[in-house]
Amino acid sequence: MNNKVEIVTYEDLIKRLKTYMNKEDLKLIDKYYEEAKDIFKDMKRETGEDYIFHPIAVAYILADLKMDPVTIGSALIHEAITLGIRTFDEIKEKFGEETAIILECTSKISNLKRTFKKENNVERYRRITVGLAENPKALFIKFADRLHNMKTIYIKPSEHQKEIIDETTNILIPIAHRLGVKKIMSELEDLCLKFSHPDEYNDILNKINASR
Repeated sequence: MNNKVEIVTYEDLIKRLKTYMNKEDLKLIDKYYEEAKDIFKDMKRETGEDYIFHPIAVAYILADLKMDPVTIGSALIHEAITLGIRTFDEIKEKFGEETAIILECTSKISNLKRTFKKENNVERYRRITVGLAENPKALFIKFADRLHNMKTIYIKPSEHQKEIIDETTNILIPIAHRLGVKKIMSELEDLCLKFSHPDEYNDILNKINASR
């Protein structure tokens, strides 16, 4: 199974954003990126690359959906509050209340997922997750965050992989479906199948390739 994930650079992100953003928008994105570099400096992912490449990848996924500058910028710093590196007030002062609320919502959703177990009432968890998203943009960031993390899930212990796949399948994918985020939903479904049932996934993939 090929698990190699291509690294997306900030230059790649800007190239994509230039297809639909103006110069003022891009200037704002640069401001978020400078903050992200400071927030995630000296941090590494479990896969070994610099941590900054994760929020860039999340922003890139959202740029593919042509999300607005605040959403893209918030994606670049989306874990600042969750990791305890910035406070709500610090984010609000520098980027405004909307970004602060988005990051706070993202943090609350991330904290909630730690309590999810498959035997729990999944519909209740879906309602709570949506309810925590005071700003719906936080959900889009969460979807993109999970999509990128799913691509490197192989680095996690098998039990942790199962927990992530269960939560993705039972909570995030149904919410994405309801919100009409079909592209991310489809990719999440593929990755869940790839890592939970690799033989079945490869069999489907072989049949698709054979039919071309």
